[in-house]
Amino acid sequence: MFNALGGLGGGGQLDTKPANDANVALYSTFAVVGFFAGSIVNRLGVKISMAISGLGYSIYVSAYLCYNYTQSYGYMVFAGFILGCCAGVLWAAQGVIMMSYPPEKSKGRYIGWFWIIFNLGGVIGGLVPLGQNINVKTNVTVTNGTYIGFLVLTFTGACLALLLVNADSVIRDDGSKVVLMRNPTWKTELVGLWETIQTDPYIVLLFPMFFASNWFYTYHFSKYRGAET
Repeated sequence: MFNALGGLGGGGQLDTKPANDANVALYSTFAVVGFFAGSIVNRLGVKISMAISGLGYSIYVSAYLCYNYTQSYGYMVFAGFILGCCAGVLWAAQGVIMMSYPPEKSKGRYIGWFWIIFNLGGVIGGLVPLGQNINVKTNVTVTNGTYIGFLVLTFTGACLALLLVNADSVIRDDGSKVVLMRNPTWKTELVGLWETIQTDPYIVLLFPMFFASNWFYTYHFSKYRGAET
């Protein structure tokens, strides 16, 4: 849904500056929170982590709906900040599901299914604004109904996360269970994170890949798609 919303060009707004600045806040906090997100998911569990963090996307969509009425630049940037915090946790929890729930021989298939579902979500999300705005003249913002549609979908997704089975309750087809390392307190989680960096320093070498993965989003969504729409 996030990609579908961004693909409208500046989130569907004629003035792309609020969306651009919201994305700056989003990815700044995403980068920081994402570094600690594994510890957060370990403490809260996958189900709660995904449900709470999924609400960040609803808040982000609501900022665009609010902007249609109030032109509230501050709320837009604040929503980007909140979503950055939530997205870091959500993607860490998603990684736990994708890599630990399936048996070793099926991990590739599970990863494939994830990307099918992920991109199918973008297709469905893209059909929402297409259906509602196909007859709307250019040089106007998308309709309120478009944002409401996104809001309903993202909120529903956050609620559906509560139906997930926690990792410690998963029993695979072969009868094995998911074993996750968990430290008893926040302090030991952070200490464990520090020890991981010390014992596996090559993890730092992944940072250029992290940078390359999302840096183009704001340009693509706001400059390219904004001009196109």
